[in-house]
Amino acid sequence: MQLAVLRETLDGFDILAISYVAPVIGAAWKLPKEAFGPIFAAHYIGAAAGAVFFGWYADRYGRRMGVIIPTAIFGFFALLTIYAYDFRSLFIFRILIGIALIAYVTPVFFRVPLRFTVEVFC
Repeated sequence: MQLAVLRETLDGFDILAISYVAPVIGAAWKLPKEAFGPIFAAHYIGAAAGAVFFGWYADRYGRRMGVIIPTAIFGFFALLTIYAYDFRSLFIFRILIGIALIAYVTPVFFRVPLRFTVEVFC
């Protein structure tokens, strides 16, 4: 559970960091403010794909690896984001971060209510 809390903290920091540096990136790349809508949305587009794949993966291969692998993917692509050099590369990195974003949430946060329900009612 500590991994989930740490992971959520890093995810929140990632979202706030991209929001904070968006004006600087826009000025450096001469992008209008409207160009950042798709970049912010890419995070959640990837999350939809990641939930489907890693939900299946966690059911098939176990919750532990279904949490560890997406966390590693998230960390890798979050660090790789500093090498984005234009709109397209940043958009792709944000999608890949989003794939790992929700992937670990699916097995962890669906398991917690199930466990709580079993403990209370059984």
